[in-house]
Amino acid sequence: MRKYIINIVIVFALIPVGLFSQDFRDKYFSVLASAERGDIYTAIMQAERYLTENEQQYELNLLLADLYLKTGDIAKAEITYNALNEQYPSEYYYGMAKCAAFKSNVDLTIEYLKKYFDNNGQYLRHQVISDTSFNFVKSDDKWREFWRNQQFGKLYTSLDEIARMIKMDDNFEAINLADQYLSKSENHNLYYYRALANYNNKDYKQALKDINKAISMRNRNYDYWRLQSLIEMALKRDANAFTSWSKVLDLNELDAEAYLYRAIAANNSGKYYQAHDDLLLYTKHFKHCDSVQYMFVIVSMNIERYWDAIQSLNILIEKDPSQIKYFNDLGECFFRITDWQPALYSFMMSLDINPVQGNIWFKAANCEYQLNNVENACSYWHKAAHYNYPEAQLSLQKYCK
Repeated sequence: MRKYIINIVIVFALIPVGLFSQDFRDKYFSVLASAERGDIYTAIMQAERYLTENEQQYELNLLLADLYLKTGDIAKAEITYNALNEQYPSEYYYGMAKCAAFKSNVDLTIEYLKKYFDNNGQYLRHQVISDTSFNFVKSDDKWREFWRNQQFGKLYTSLDEIARMIKMDDNFEAINLADQYLSKSENHNLYYYRALANYNNKDYKQALKDINKAISMRNRNYDYWRLQSLIEMALKRDANAFTSWSKVLDLNELDAEAYLYRAIAANNSGKYYQAHDDLLLYTKHFKHCDSVQYMFVIVSMNIERYWDAIQSLNILIEKDPSQIKYFNDLGECFFRITDWQPALYSFMMSLDINPVQGNIWFKAANCEYQLNNVENACSYWHKAAHYNYPEAQLSLQKYCK
């Protein structure tokens, strides 16, 4: 499974996600999956093709614009960001500021950033400064003068400092500074960042108190619900985590990782059908995650969706044919649907890797018996008994006299 790390990022205005069609969500995730694999040009071609069908898909336009920027195609990035002007002005201004910076146009960069700050209402100064997209203008005197002349409220300055501390993994200092301000007045941002710092310090109970306080003040904030979901998982409160991840997806159903996390919470709390549906969506696009693919196998087997499990196991075996558990599970799937020949083949492949598996010899023997190969079945039951599988003796006594 990919290692997921909480990164503090520039908080754009939450994209007002509605009920997207399954078709659009699939298209968006296919582009995202290609980009995550590092296949940026394939991702761009996919997005361009999808947008010829409906150019008003703003979320896909935003993703495509960012991809253009990664490849250095500034002209196309500008055209694509322009499509966001009315629907998502914050993303438009910030994107255009990055495009201007890539062209070393410091005046235009500053102009767009001012509009971004005015429109966004809040920002974290150090994150804009540390954004490598602005490297081409950072040595310009006008850039330094711009930051010297910016006057922002004391609260935003303190939030910026707390967020910077967290990014530098100085969580204790961040908590202390947040404590100072919260002792004077309550603020949902402060509760959020103190929760994040406590989460990083593994003080999950205090983190949960803080994030719940932030949510009580801003109950439709996507970032707050996402952090709460991660905290609930860290506390192993899987039923609560499932509910929280569902709220995250209510606020942004294009959060691909949220489907994975909700699937984990669902599986751990016995909601196997929901776990199956979420993993089916996730693994459809993100097949490169072997541990996720394997979790889908286990969930599918739990709800007797054996052909789903078989399909995923074939993918896993093709990538890594040395894993005994893949062949054992593949054999078990075929065994449960009474398809004896492929079940036998799978078990024997496992035994080729490791013959010291009494339970697998026993299952292979049962397959041979069902195929009317009694002599082979008896031979395998003997091997199962040799490797201390107790039920083998009963079969030997009954069928191999």
